[in-house]
Amino acid sequence: MKEPQWQTLGKNIQLFHSFARMILTQEKLRTLTANEMEIISHIYLSKEQQTPLSISQATCMKKEAVSRSLKGLFNKKLLDKVKCPNDERSYYLIITPKGLLEMDKNYQILLKPYIFLKQEMGKENFHNFTQSIEKANLLFKLYKEMGNKNEIL
Repeated sequence: MKEPQWQTLGKNIQLFHSFARMILTQEKLRTLTANEMEIISHIYLSKEQQTPLSISQATCMKKEAVSRSLKGLFNKKLLDKVKCPNDERSYYLIITPKGLLEMDKNYQILLKPYIFLKQEMGKENFHNFTQSIEKANLLFKLYKEMGNKNEIL
């Protein structure tokens, strides 16, 4: 007998949650939280200067979460503020030399399980996996923008 759709989806959701927990709690040696790592990485990889608002929009993190994480990064002296020349109320975020060292140290810890996953899955399967995650993220973003109005089940 075929199991109902909600049971199959429930099992899939458990798999997603299990995977996410393993990724987020992979190493206790990190000195930065997942949000702090995401913010500092985004600033580092971005070609444009970043503000708290642009980080919130790009990462889909709530403004409050960005503010809380920025406070931690400022307290650790990993980020600094530079006033925007066009708008004195706004500021750009820059990574300090200490921030670059800390990011490098954390990335070495953070990347180990991904490198292992890529080696074990194989380059092509890993690429397909990341492409699927990218597509799923876009779909979740669309779903969120729709306001969860559509009845799916």
